[in-house]
Amino acid sequence: MENEEVILDLLDPKTVRTGRYTQDYKDAVFYTWYKRGKCAGNTLKGYIEPDFDGNVPSTSVLSQWIKDDFQSRAIKLDEIVTQEMDNKVVAEKVEMLERHAKLGTDAQTMAMDYLIAHPEEMKPANAIKLLFDGIKTERESRGLPTIITETLNATDEALFESITKLIGKEEMEFNDES
Repeated sequence: MENEEVILDLLDPKTVRTGRYTQDYKDAVFYTWYKRGKCAGNTLKGYIEPDFDGNVPSTSVLSQWIKDDFQSRAIKLDEIVTQEMDNKVVAEKVEMLERHAKLGTDAQTMAMDYLIAHPEEMKPANAIKLLFDGIKTERESRGLPTIITETLNATDEALFESITKLIGKEEMEFNDES
């Protein structure tokens, strides 16, 4: 044992060694870094486990990995996370609108059933209001915006006026004969 050479640079945390860690280990470190909010190398060092040989990369090695590899990988993951969040928000909105549409149809059914079963107890104006509120709730929840129904009910002159305002050509004249 007295002839063993002690290599002090292995203990130096500033020594950068490349190729010493497996890709699987670097991947595990990457995922730890990503899950921890893409922290700095010195912070990351406190979160990672040693490799199979008991080694932990130095802060400078971690910082190099972050700069050379982790940041570009994170951009791709961030895009996937954003897409997944967008999908989740859309699914939640669709679910909400479906619930609202069901409530609208239920309100319509209740109004009609009550009006048929108890014509003397409910004022017709209240039943009609409940019915129309149910229809409106269902229509809006199913994605039929007011503009569509307004367009369907508009006169040719009103539609022409709206279109000319939109395209900015108010000098055009409406021709009834077309």
